[in-house]
Amino acid sequence: MQVSFSMTSIKVSTEWLHESWGKTATHEKNPHMYVDGTNLSIIIFPKGESAMRVMRRTVEKTSTIGFEVVPALRCFVKMLLGFKEITLNINNQGLSVIAENPNSAIEYRFSNIDIVQKNEIEPHEDDIEIKLPTEEWLNIWKSIPPKGQVTIECQKKRKSITIKHSKQRWVGAIQGCHVPTDSKTFTTDAMVIKRIFALCTPETVFSHICFMKCGVFKWKQKNTEIYIAPNIDV
Repeated sequence: MQVSFSMTSIKVSTEWLHESWGKTATHEKNPHMYVDGTNLSIIIFPKGESAMRVMRRTVEKTSTIGFEVVPALRCFVKMLLGFKEITLNINNQGLSVIAENPNSAIEYRFSNIDIVQKNEIEPHEDDIEIKLPTEEWLNIWKSIPPKGQVTIECQKKRKSITIKHSKQRWVGAIQGCHVPTDSKTFTTDAMVIKRIFALCTPETVFSHICFMKCGVFKWKQKNTEIYIAPNIDV
């Protein structure tokens, strides 16, 4: 049974859209696009369900919808980088992409799109959040060995956050801006965390890490959020 929904129209920067869904890189799971009122979110899953990056942007108010971004759409948008903005129109017949410059215009239609529901990880009062310097945090992950596990640990009443690799040849630390209210430990696959943070660039001087009550590790800056699942085999 086909689900009926109203027309949704999104005007957005072509370059931002291309960057936000990881350009045309191959991901284990296709990106998702969600729009709700004036809030646009692009979610990518570079390593399947083990990690995701969320990028947000404000757009003109429209209806609510979420859909899967197929590789063909990502490749087509790459060819439109000469246009500053594009418009995506979504309805029951599919999705159309419209690009306009002062003296030229292009429209292309994708006949089918897969509608998806937005799954959010809600914050909890027992989450442990720590503010730290963004650029230093992202620099740490460039040198970590990709094979093995990585453990991130904070200790109550200590500003230092330690990062240890399971092969015991690499260790890192970063100073938070305040002491956490509790001690927490998070372990995940080193390749997963190395790859997901390689897709991020600093937007603000400071950002926040969060040991979530549900077991997920979260990092957040101005318009970007990272969610990483724990390694349940550890």
